[in-house]
Amino acid sequence: MPVRPLKFDILDQTGKKTYTKNILSIYDARKKFLNGFYRLDYFANFAFSQDEKDLILNNLKELNEKQYIQDLKMKFRLIESENKWYLRSVVSDTRYKTFDNATVMFIAFSKISSFSKKSNVPFGIRYANISDSKMELILSEQKSSEIAPSIYLKAGVSVTNSELGAGAVRFTFNYEVHNSNNKKFTVMDAQLAQINHGHRFETISSELNAIDEFTNQRARVVSLLQEINWTKKVTKESRAFKAVYANIALIAGQTISAPIKEQLLGAIDPEEIFKNAVTLIDVMGKLNDVISKQSRDIQRIIEDRLNSLIPKLK
Repeated sequence: MPVRPLKFDILDQTGKKTYTKNILSIYDARKKFLNGFYRLDYFANFAFSQDEKDLILNNLKELNEKQYIQDLKMKFRLIESENKWYLRSVVSDTRYKTFDNATVMFIAFSKISSFSKKSNVPFGIRYANISDSKMELILSEQKSSEIAPSIYLKAGVSVTNSELGAGAVRFTFNYEVHNSNNKKFTVMDAQLAQINHGHRFETISSELNAIDEFTNQRARVVSLLQEINWTKKVTKESRAFKAVYANIALIAGQTISAPIKEQLLGAIDPEEIFKNAVTLIDVMGKLNDVISKQSRDIQRIIEDRLNSLIPKLK
Protein backbone atom coordinates (compact mmCIF):
# COMPACT_ATOMS: atom_id res chain seq x y z
CA MET A 1 0.00 0.00 0.00
CA PRO A 2 1.45 3.41 -0.93
CA VAL A 3 2.41 5.80 1.87
CA ARG A 4 -0.14 8.57 2.23
CA PRO A 5 1.09 11.10 4.81
CA LEU A 6 -1.15 13.62 6.48
CA LYS A 7 -0.40 17.19 5.40
CA PHE A 8 -1.56 20.20 7.40
CA ASP A 9 -0.78 23.73 8.64
CA ILE A 10 -0.94 25.13 12.15
CA LEU A 11 -3.37 27.99 12.82
CA ASP A 12 -3.06 30.69 15.46
CA GLN A 13 -5.85 31.67 17.85
CA THR A 14 -7.51 33.83 15.19
CA GLY A 15 -7.58 31.03 12.64
CA LYS A 16 -4.73 32.40 10.52
CA LYS A 17 -1.81 30.23 9.41
CA THR A 18 1.37 30.60 11.43
CA TYR A 19 4.91 30.34 10.08
CA THR A 20 4.75 26.56 10.58
CA LYS A 21 3.21 25.29 7.31
CA ASN A 22 3.05 22.18 5.17
CA ILE A 23 3.64 19.70 7.98
CA LEU A 24 3.84 16.06 6.86
CA SER A 25 3.17 13.06 9.11
CA ILE A 26 5.85 10.39 9.58
CA TYR A 27 6.00 7.01 11.39
CA ASP A 28 2.42 6.15 12.38
CA ALA A 29 1.41 9.75 13.24
CA ARG A 30 -1.32 9.83 10.58
CA LYS A 31 -2.92 6.72 12.07
CA LYS A 32 -2.73 8.14 15.59
CA PHE A 33 -4.26 11.44 14.46
CA LEU A 34 -7.13 9.93 12.50
CA ASN A 35 -7.91 7.33 15.17
CA GLY A 36 -7.30 9.68 18.10
CA PHE A 37 -9.82 12.25 16.90
CA TYR A 38 -12.19 10.39 14.55
CA ARG A 39 -11.48 6.62 14.64
CA LEU A 40 -11.02 6.93 10.88
CA ASP A 41 -7.69 5.39 9.87
CA TYR A 42 -9.02 2.07 8.53
CA PHE A 43 -11.79 3.88 6.69
CA ALA A 44 -9.26 6.33 5.23
CA ASN A 45 -7.11 3.48 3.90
CA PHE A 46 -10.18 1.90 2.33
CA ALA A 47 -11.30 5.18 0.74
CA PHE A 48 -7.83 5.87 -0.64
CA SER A 49 -7.61 2.38 -2.11
CA GLN A 50 -10.92 3.01 -3.92
CA ASP A 51 -9.86 6.48 -5.06
CA GLU A 52 -12.59 8.03 -2.88
CA LYS A 53 -10.62 10.91 -1.38
CA ASP A 54 -13.71 13.11 -1.23
CA LEU A 55 -15.34 10.68 1.19
CA ILE A 56 -12.57 11.35 3.70
CA LEU A 57 -12.53 15.10 3.20
CA ASN A 58 -16.33 15.37 3.53
CA ASN A 59 -16.34 13.27 6.69
CA LEU A 60 -13.54 15.31 8.24
CA LYS A 61 -15.29 18.56 7.37
CA GLU A 62 -18.54 17.46 8.99
CA LEU A 63 -16.86 15.99 12.05
CA ASN A 64 -14.76 19.10 12.65
CA GLU A 65 -17.96 21.08 13.02
CA LYS A 66 -19.06 18.89 15.94
CA GLN A 67 -18.50 20.40 19.36
CA TYR A 68 -17.22 17.15 20.90
CA ILE A 69 -14.46 17.06 18.27
CA GLN A 70 -13.60 20.72 18.84
CA ASP A 71 -13.34 20.03 22.57
CA LEU A 72 -10.79 17.23 22.10
CA LYS A 73 -7.21 18.14 23.00
CA MET A 74 -4.10 16.18 22.07
CA LYS A 75 -0.38 16.89 22.04
CA PHE A 76 1.25 16.99 18.62
CA ARG A 77 4.87 15.85 18.61
CA LEU A 78 6.57 17.82 15.82
CA ILE A 79 10.11 17.95 14.51
CA GLU A 80 11.92 20.14 11.99
CA SER A 81 14.47 18.75 9.54
CA GLU A 82 16.06 20.64 6.65
CA ASN A 83 13.52 23.46 6.95
CA LYS A 84 10.60 21.02 6.77
CA TRP A 85 8.21 20.21 9.59
CA TYR A 86 6.94 16.73 10.40
CA LEU A 87 4.31 15.33 12.73
CA ARG A 88 5.86 12.38 14.54
CA SER A 89 3.06 11.37 16.88
CA VAL A 90 -0.17 12.37 18.59
CA VAL A 91 -0.34 11.72 22.34
CA SER A 92 -2.57 12.41 25.32
CA ASP A 93 -2.87 16.06 26.32
CA THR A 94 -3.19 15.26 30.04
CA ARG A 95 -1.39 11.96 30.69
CA TYR A 96 1.66 12.14 28.43
CA LYS A 97 4.79 13.59 30.03
CA THR A 98 7.59 14.52 27.68
CA PHE A 99 10.72 12.49 28.34
CA ASP A 100 12.76 13.24 25.25
CA ASN A 101 15.96 11.34 24.55
CA ALA A 102 18.12 14.15 25.90
CA THR A 103 16.23 14.08 29.21
CA VAL A 104 16.51 10.30 29.51
CA MET A 105 20.22 10.42 28.66
CA PHE A 106 20.75 13.00 31.40
CA ILE A 107 18.93 10.81 33.92
CA ALA A 108 20.92 7.73 32.87
CA PHE A 109 24.30 9.47 33.01
CA SER A 110 23.43 11.06 36.35
CA LYS A 111 22.38 7.78 37.98
CA ILE A 112 25.32 5.77 36.63
CA SER A 113 27.80 8.54 37.46
CA SER A 114 26.56 8.63 41.04
CA PHE A 115 26.80 4.85 41.34
CA SER A 116 30.24 4.82 39.70
CA LYS A 117 31.62 7.30 42.21
CA LYS A 118 30.24 5.42 45.21
CA SER A 119 31.50 2.04 44.03
CA ASN A 120 34.71 3.33 42.42
CA VAL A 121 33.84 1.32 39.29
CA PRO A 122 34.33 3.21 36.00
CA PHE A 123 31.57 2.91 33.38
CA GLY A 124 31.61 3.64 29.67
CA ILE A 125 29.22 3.58 26.70
CA ARG A 126 29.17 0.10 25.17
CA TYR A 127 26.43 0.81 22.64
CA ALA A 128 24.40 3.82 21.54
CA ASN A 129 21.70 4.25 18.91
CA ILE A 130 19.86 7.57 19.07
CA SER A 131 17.42 8.95 16.51
CA ASP A 132 14.68 11.56 16.49
CA SER A 133 12.17 8.91 17.56
CA LYS A 134 13.86 6.42 19.88
CA MET A 135 17.01 5.63 21.79
CA GLU A 136 18.95 2.68 23.12
CA LEU A 137 21.98 3.30 25.30
CA ILE A 138 24.06 0.65 27.08
CA LEU A 139 26.34 1.83 29.87
CA SER A 140 28.74 -0.87 31.02
CA GLU A 141 31.60 -1.48 33.42
CA GLN A 142 34.84 -0.64 31.65
CA LYS A 143 36.84 -3.40 33.31
CA SER A 144 35.97 -7.09 33.31
CA SER A 145 35.79 -9.02 36.58
CA GLU A 146 36.98 -12.62 36.79
CA ILE A 147 34.09 -14.60 38.28
CA ALA A 148 35.54 -18.08 37.64
CA PRO A 149 38.87 -19.35 36.26
CA SER A 150 39.28 -17.65 32.83
CA ILE A 151 35.62 -16.51 32.85
CA TYR A 152 34.91 -12.78 33.02
CA LEU A 153 31.90 -10.52 33.49
CA LYS A 154 31.01 -6.98 32.42
CA ALA A 155 27.75 -5.73 33.91
CA GLY A 156 25.78 -2.77 32.63
CA VAL A 157 22.46 -0.97 32.25
CA SER A 158 20.46 -0.76 29.03
CA VAL A 159 18.36 2.40 28.66
CA THR A 160 15.59 2.57 26.04
CA ASN A 161 13.10 5.31 25.23
CA SER A 162 10.59 6.35 22.59
CA GLU A 163 9.64 9.95 21.88
CA LEU A 164 6.49 8.84 20.07
CA GLY A 165 4.47 7.54 23.00
CA ALA A 166 5.29 3.95 22.06
CA GLY A 167 6.25 2.22 25.30
CA ALA A 168 8.01 3.40 28.43
CA VAL A 169 11.49 4.49 29.46
CA ARG A 170 13.19 1.29 30.61
CA PHE A 171 16.38 0.68 32.58
CA THR A 172 17.39 -2.97 32.30
CA PHE A 173 20.31 -4.80 33.93
CA ASN A 174 22.39 -6.62 31.32
CA TYR A 175 25.74 -8.34 31.27
CA GLU A 176 28.39 -9.81 29.00
CA VAL A 177 30.30 -13.02 29.77
CA HIS A 178 33.54 -13.86 27.97
CA ASN A 179 36.66 -15.98 28.32
CA SER A 180 40.32 -15.36 27.58
CA ASN A 181 39.80 -16.29 23.91
CA ASN A 182 37.03 -13.68 23.55
CA LYS A 183 34.28 -16.25 23.24
CA LYS A 184 31.37 -14.23 24.61
CA PHE A 185 27.62 -13.71 24.85
CA THR A 186 25.29 -11.01 26.16
CA VAL A 187 22.18 -11.38 28.31
CA MET A 188 19.37 -8.88 28.91
CA ASP A 189 18.50 -9.57 32.52
CA ALA A 190 16.09 -8.04 35.06
CA GLN A 191 14.34 -4.71 34.58
CA LEU A 192 15.52 -2.17 37.13
CA ALA A 193 13.03 0.61 36.43
CA GLN A 194 10.21 1.52 34.08
CA ILE A 195 8.86 5.03 33.64
CA ASN A 196 5.60 5.30 31.73
CA HIS A 197 5.01 8.65 30.08
CA GLY A 198 1.77 8.86 32.06
CA HIS A 199 3.31 8.18 35.48
CA ARG A 200 2.88 10.63 38.33
CA PHE A 201 6.07 12.33 39.48
CA GLU A 202 6.02 10.40 42.76
CA THR A 203 6.01 7.13 40.82
CA ILE A 204 8.80 8.36 38.56
CA SER A 205 10.94 9.22 41.58
CA SER A 206 10.33 5.78 43.11
CA GLU A 207 11.22 4.02 39.85
CA LEU A 208 14.45 5.99 39.49
CA ASN A 209 15.50 4.99 42.98
CA ALA A 210 15.07 1.36 41.94
CA ILE A 211 18.03 1.73 39.56
CA ASP A 212 20.20 1.57 42.66
CA GLU A 213 19.35 -2.14 42.77
CA PHE A 214 22.12 -2.58 40.18
CA THR A 215 24.55 -3.80 42.87
CA ASN A 216 22.17 -6.44 44.18
CA GLN A 217 21.32 -7.62 40.67
CA ARG A 218 25.01 -7.89 39.85
CA ALA A 219 25.68 -9.98 42.96
CA ARG A 220 22.76 -12.28 42.10
CA VAL A 221 24.01 -12.81 38.54
CA VAL A 222 27.59 -13.48 39.66
CA SER A 223 26.35 -16.09 42.11
CA LEU A 224 24.28 -17.75 39.37
CA LEU A 225 27.09 -17.75 36.81
CA GLN A 226 29.53 -19.23 39.32
CA GLU A 227 27.28 -22.29 39.65
CA ILE A 228 27.82 -23.09 35.97
CA ASN A 229 30.88 -25.00 34.74
CA TRP A 230 31.73 -22.94 31.66
CA THR A 231 35.05 -24.67 30.90
CA LYS A 232 33.96 -28.30 31.19
CA LYS A 233 33.97 -30.21 27.91
CA VAL A 234 30.41 -30.86 26.72
CA THR A 235 28.89 -33.38 24.33
CA LYS A 236 25.67 -33.39 22.33
CA GLU A 237 24.16 -35.51 25.10
CA SER A 238 25.11 -33.00 27.80
CA ARG A 239 22.13 -31.56 29.68
CA ALA A 240 23.54 -28.03 29.30
CA PHE A 241 23.95 -28.36 25.53
CA LYS A 242 20.44 -29.76 25.14
CA ALA A 243 19.13 -26.77 27.11
CA VAL A 244 20.96 -24.33 24.83
CA TYR A 245 19.73 -26.03 21.65
CA ALA A 246 16.14 -26.28 22.86
CA ASN A 247 16.09 -22.64 23.99
CA ILE A 248 17.42 -21.35 20.68
CA ALA A 249 15.04 -23.57 18.70
CA LEU A 250 12.12 -22.19 20.72
CA ILE A 251 13.14 -18.57 20.15
CA ALA A 252 13.66 -19.18 16.45
CA GLY A 253 10.33 -20.91 16.07
CA GLN A 254 8.39 -18.07 17.69
CA THR A 255 9.92 -14.76 16.66
CA ILE A 256 12.80 -15.18 14.20
CA SER A 257 12.70 -15.63 10.44
CA ALA A 258 13.61 -18.98 8.89
CA PRO A 259 17.02 -17.90 7.47
CA ILE A 260 18.19 -16.57 10.85
CA LYS A 261 16.82 -19.68 12.57
CA GLU A 262 18.92 -21.84 10.23
CA GLN A 263 22.04 -19.77 10.96
CA LEU A 264 21.56 -19.99 14.72
CA LEU A 265 20.90 -23.71 14.82
CA GLY A 266 23.60 -24.31 12.24
CA ALA A 267 26.14 -22.57 14.48
CA ILE A 268 25.52 -25.16 17.19
CA ASP A 269 24.83 -28.16 14.96
CA PRO A 270 26.09 -31.04 17.15
CA GLU A 271 27.39 -32.98 14.15
CA GLU A 272 29.72 -30.10 13.36
CA ILE A 273 30.77 -28.50 16.63
CA PHE A 274 31.49 -31.75 18.43
CA LYS A 275 34.10 -32.82 15.87
CA ASN A 276 36.43 -30.94 18.23
CA ALA A 277 36.38 -30.72 22.00
CA VAL A 278 34.23 -27.76 22.99
CA THR A 279 33.20 -26.16 26.25
CA LEU A 280 29.93 -24.48 27.19
CA ILE A 281 31.45 -21.03 26.69
CA ASP A 282 32.57 -22.17 23.21
CA VAL A 283 28.98 -23.11 22.34
CA MET A 284 27.67 -19.74 23.54
CA GLY A 285 30.45 -18.01 21.61
CA LYS A 286 29.46 -19.76 18.38
CA LEU A 287 25.92 -18.52 18.87
CA ASN A 288 27.18 -15.01 19.48
CA ASP A 289 29.11 -15.05 16.20
CA VAL A 290 25.75 -15.33 14.41
CA ILE A 291 23.82 -13.04 16.77
CA SER A 292 26.35 -10.21 16.41
CA LYS A 293 25.68 -10.03 12.65
CA GLN A 294 21.92 -9.55 13.05
CA SER A 295 19.92 -6.33 13.40
CA ARG A 296 19.76 -4.79 16.85
CA ASP A 297 16.06 -5.73 17.08
CA ILE A 298 16.92 -9.42 16.62
CA GLN A 299 19.82 -9.16 19.05
CA ARG A 300 17.52 -7.74 21.73
CA ILE A 301 15.02 -10.58 21.27
CA ILE A 302 17.72 -13.21 21.72
CA GLU A 303 19.51 -11.41 24.57
CA ASP A 304 16.21 -11.19 26.41
CA ARG A 305 15.39 -14.87 25.89
CA LEU A 306 18.87 -16.01 26.92
CA ASN A 307 17.96 -14.77 30.39
CA SER A 308 15.63 -17.75 30.81
CA LEU A 309 18.34 -20.13 29.57
CA ILE A 310 21.14 -19.30 32.02
CA PRO A 311 19.56 -20.90 35.13
CA LYS A 312 19.08 -24.14 33.15
CA LEU A 313 22.84 -24.45 32.60
CA LYS A 314 23.67 -25.12 36.27
